[in-house]
Amino acid sequence: MFSNYLNSYLKSHKIHYGWVMAGLVFLMTIMASAVSSTPQLIILPITEEYNWQISDITNAIGLMFFTLACLAPFSGALILNLGVTPVVLIALGLNIIGLGLSIISFEKWHFLITIGLFLGAASGIIGLGLTATVASRWFVKRRGLVVGFLTAAFAAGQLLFVPLMAWITTVVDWRFALLIHYGLFDFFYLILFFGKNWPSD
Repeated sequence: MFSNYLNSYLKSHKIHYGWVMAGLVFLMTIMASAVSSTPQLIILPITEEYNWQISDITNAIGLMFFTLACLAPFSGALILNLGVTPVVLIALGLNIIGLGLSIISFEKWHFLITIGLFLGAASGIIGLGLTATVASRWFVKRRGLVVGFLTAAFAAGQLLFVPLMAWITTVVDWRFALLIHYGLFDFFYLILFFGKNWPSD
């Protein structure tokens, strides 16, 4: 509903709604990049708190990337069948569960599930499939520009939030660094209200 109102307003000003979609995906990619980069920052604090080996946490991170790699090839098909908004909301739910359970985890196998499976699946089902889908559906003339713009969002997320998360982990606590991500999830609600699956919607 909100997307239709915004689309009508933009049309009256001769602005393509695809730029709204590109902006939304840019914000979500930044958030997804920040979340997927955080586990590397909490390796030392967790090992020091629980007196574990570094490999105990890197196993979970390795599983996260394995899960991501297994699901990423199917992200485009998933978006095609379910739509952009449902897939984004699924990823949101997986991130919320993964981060929330990580905060209260205290066993090694807990992190294998929370970081390895939940966060890995959340990153995998979005992947670059979301970028490619939006660029190919909404743009023809400027498709290359949009793909480059959206791909750069992954690096932008790390550049903006990794130093911040590292500082919070050092000064406050690694759990608070995970908790702070919940403020970034507001980006996902933007696509719930303003996202469209196809230009014809």
